[in-house]
Amino acid sequence: MFYRLIRLLFIVTLLVLAVFYLPRWWQEYQREQAAASLRDELAAADLAQLEAALDGERLRLSGKVAVSAQKARALHLAARHFEPETIDDAVQVAPPVSPYRFTAQHDDGVLSLQGYMPGAEARAALLDWLAERRLRVGQNRLRLAEGAPVDWPRTVRTALEALQAVGDGDVEIAWRSVSLRGKGTAPRARVRARKLLEPLRRQGYETSFRLVPVLGCIDRVQALAVASPLHFEAGNAVITPDSFRFLDELAEVAGACPDVRFEVHGHTDDRGDPAANLALSQQRAEAVVRALVERGVPAGQFVPIGHGAAMPIADNSTERGRARNRRIEFTVKGATTSDKGP
Repeated sequence: MFYRLIRLLFIVTLLVLAVFYLPRWWQEYQREQAAASLRDELAAADLAQLEAALDGERLRLSGKVAVSAQKARALHLAARHFEPETIDDAVQVAPPVSPYRFTAQHDDGVLSLQGYMPGAEARAALLDWLAERRLRVGQNRLRLAEGAPVDWPRTVRTALEALQAVGDGDVEIAWRSVSLRGKGTAPRARVRARKLLEPLRRQGYETSFRLVPVLGCIDRVQALAVASPLHFEAGNAVITPDSFRFLDELAEVAGACPDVRFEVHGHTDDRGDPAANLALSQQRAEAVVRALVERGVPAGQFVPIGHGAAMPIADNSTERGRARNRRIEFTVKGATTSDKGP
């Protein structure tokens, strides 16, 4: 009899524990499953950088996004799994970009895109629009950022229509100004390009269009860079003698393009002090400009700009990557070519 009573008490105790704790355990299990599902959905929405963490009965959503639309999307997904009043919003939106820019270069049927779009939907819609117009995108460096002027996607499409009209060339939108440059454009195409830009001018944009038959100058610079790379002594801004031929030929190209203003961009890898790297990159760019002036290039045709290690094009964790990042770049209104140096 005593053992039966003990067993009965044990069963009753288990039942009481189940009644009180099983629902709580089940609710906690469901919250964990909901959080896991939310993380999967965030990753699918290109928001894997956000963290969804449970704190008791509350969900804490944290991290940083580029545009407010991404934050709204994340909160919408979270509200599908958790009651809105149980969600702690700690998501930060990056500050607006200024100046807000978009550039596109069209060369031999291929577009290179760079700059900012106000949201993932706007970026995807632009790429769909380009596909409909049979414009092939080779390089896509479009990023998301706050700060776009009103009707930015429509402005970008209008500018790209004008670029398509002129064929090879490039277009740049910097806040409220649009600059279109075409290479060897037929008169009818020039008229159409100006007509396409006219609505933007009426909306308050500062628009410009000019022919740049000398865009071929940068092609010649690129050919020179491949044939005769530019080198410096390690750790300083002294150009080595094996680069003199490149500088001689570059001066000839500049002489054949007197109306073109070049920029000389100096870059380093990320080893050492950032301030010292910035100074070295500026000194190397200035050394190139001095060498060209000594060869008869007018002062001011080449402008030196140092960037330090801020704009890598390869992985700085490998020697090969660092060698690629140590470079001099020459630009002509959107066209770029590089010379790597030690």
